[in-house]
Amino acid sequence: MNDSQTYDEFNNDIDRKLKEKDFLGALKICDEARKIFPEKFDFKFMSGICHKSLDDDEKAKKFLLESIELEPRFLPAYDIITDILTNQAETIDINYSYIAIELLDKALEIQPDNKEIIYKMALMNLNLANYSDAIRDFEALNKLDPQDALFITKLAQAYSRSGNAEKSIELINDYHKDNPERLELISQLGVAKHSKEEFKEAREIYNKLLQSPELDDANEFRFAVVNNYCESLRMETDKKYHEEYLSLVEENLLYFPSSNVLQKAFLTANILCENKEVFKKEDIFLNNMFPLDREVASLNLYLSNRYDEVETSDFCPNAFDCVINYKLSDYSEKHDELIEKAIISIKNQKLVFDQPFKTDINAHRTEYDLCKLGDKAINDIMSLVEAASNDYEKEIKLKNEGLFAKNWPKKTNIKSWSMIANKESFHVKHNHCEAWYSGVLYLKMPNNLSNDDGSIVFTSSGYNFPISNKDKEIIINPKEGDIVFFPSHLYHYTKPFKDNAERICLPFNICPVNI
Repeated sequence: MNDSQTYDEFNNDIDRKLKEKDFLGALKICDEARKIFPEKFDFKFMSGICHKSLDDDEKAKKFLLESIELEPRFLPAYDIITDILTNQAETIDINYSYIAIELLDKALEIQPDNKEIIYKMALMNLNLANYSDAIRDFEALNKLDPQDALFITKLAQAYSRSGNAEKSIELINDYHKDNPERLELISQLGVAKHSKEEFKEAREIYNKLLQSPELDDANEFRFAVVNNYCESLRMETDKKYHEEYLSLVEENLLYFPSSNVLQKAFLTANILCENKEVFKKEDIFLNNMFPLDREVASLNLYLSNRYDEVETSDFCPNAFDCVINYKLSDYSEKHDELIEKAIISIKNQKLVFDQPFKTDINAHRTEYDLCKLGDKAINDIMSLVEAASNDYEKEIKLKNEGLFAKNWPKKTNIKSWSMIANKESFHVKHNHCEAWYSGVLYLKMPNNLSNDDGSIVFTSSGYNFPISNKDKEIIINPKEGDIVFFPSHLYHYTKPFKDNAERICLPFNICPVNI
């Protein structure tokens, strides 16, 4: 039997096993074929298919990457491996998105106008909040297929998220001039209005959508509309909207009784409405159900500080004691030089101003995750932050601060950005519940600050919750080179300053990786 006959027989046997869904059998043949034909990409590719079908994503990726090395122009390999990476980015670690983008870039070199590849790339960038890149990709898709409502929907979303709500509205209205109205596009009109803080107009759109009978069989879409509707009500400061918020949550808990998102919204709404007996019971329920949920912990922090009868949860009993300040100078004698170089790098990045859905007001921020840039100056200073992070972990575990210390994540992913604040810039109350702990490195501070101007304030009260004299706050007036660490669920805000100078900081989130 010659090599050609053996090669064909291997392929036929593997194909037969795959059709029978006997993936272990197909993999056994692939293993034998790779030994005889190590230079053939297709046996590595089919090995990857088998491992994926057997739910072994790591081995699937290994063989798919090896098949790409042998045959870089075979697009199905890119398609399958980026599907795996997309799923892993959603369920394990967002960093897999960056690997997928690198592979999609290579695939686009082969087929620059491949809509499926461009769409995958666009979604990745949208999920990573790389809005400029997402807009570029979705605009390219829109040019390739101007009538595709999916492309228009995602492009409108990217416009709204990046502060270009008017372009989003214009895009949707232009489509509807010549085409029937589509619910997903109408929903994006609501998002655009919300991004402009025109909450009343956004709610009118969401309310109209919820009356549509088409939503009866579209639970995922209904939930997205409800979630946006709830958020537009939560943003309102006028108490008259709080009862409406509560009614909306209660109504939709009938549709989605097991949704932890709506259950937390139910607690939030009852806090806003000051329904004491209800939120006391709900607080106990949620802390028992989701003891490691940082948003639940933040709501308990507010309640337990304000009401003596509400017990502090086990997550982080003394959250304010976990705010710890370190000095960059303790980790490098060249810290001043490193700070100077980092500032230059930051100012060379793409900056966005007063972006919608963000917590900073009148400030510029870097658009991309600084840890993913490959910039030496940023990487050098972040290596010092990581060294300080290790010390923070040791100190928290020594304090033995509840589940926060006991369940310290074994593997983490760090995400960083930078804020350039000028006169009258500030942050509203917020927290970072997607992370386990967070921090801020202060690179530059104005010289003439007084009365806590430019300070960061940690508080037990978040959102638009009723204010009480029992609310706890601690104020930190940072100096250049300070690194302030804190539990991510702890609410905080910053105070503006009047000096005509810059405050440049580098905030970061340390997020658990699911392993």
